[in-house]
Amino acid sequence: MRTQESGRILKSSSTTLEIVDAVVELEGARVSQIADRLGISESAASNHLHTLRRAGYLTTEGDIYQPGLKLAKLGEHAKTRDPAYRHAIEVTNDLDERTNFETSFTVEENGLGRYLRPEVDATTEVDTYFTVGERMYLHTTAAGKAILANYSEERVEFILDRWGLPEQTEKTITSRERLQDELDEVRERGYALNRGEDQEGVYAIGQAAKKPSGAVLGAISIAGPTYRTKKGRFEERFTDILDEHIEKLETRLK
Repeated sequence: MRTQESGRILKSSSTTLEIVDAVVELEGARVSQIADRLGISESAASNHLHTLRRAGYLTTEGDIYQPGLKLAKLGEHAKTRDPAYRHAIEVTNDLDERTNFETSFTVEENGLGRYLRPEVDATTEVDTYFTVGERMYLHTTAAGKAILANYSEERVEFILDRWGLPEQTEKTITSRERLQDELDEVRERGYALNRGEDQEGVYAIGQAAKKPSGAVLGAISIAGPTYRTKKGRFEERFTDILDEHIEKLETRLK
């Protein structure tokens, strides 16, 4: 597994990509907003935006730039590029029908967690508004910790060197030693827990799924508000169900 990067970062390319991210995060933006957001001149922002619009990645509504549908096409390709992803989505959907809690499937890309099948698709009373591709830090979620626990020590260190341990809530693990202890516990019991470490008031359980080669595909998680998830009962209720669906997914992958 690759644990190092090579190559030169092109500043102009980075700026262009940051502009796409900014337009999405701002839900549409004017030239002046992009210039302020990135700390560049309005003429430079305008040139980048114009280039992106001509290429189809952005569109305009008056003087406001919006994401173009070409981005949706790229997203659909990313979501289906690995045939295993289809099975992961189907099995997670099946799990969703077995519980009235939120279910999701997370994969790791470039050291970050990305939702392949997000909780927003689940028909539950709690709506966290996650979308496909939305990122999270692996050390903050049950799915992320389940993935890390199945990685080599070298890979984990590489990810931590790159992204650190940003604090998302007061309960986020911010010490490497403490995270290592946590990952040891995950390996011992077979699943990971998120005790409000990514979002306040959310409790979750997650377990990693592997490909026939032994490589980690991603992780399924079940989450809910803490007022509905007493620790012992929550784990007792969903551990077997999670095991069942992980086994179902891994069987399909064979």
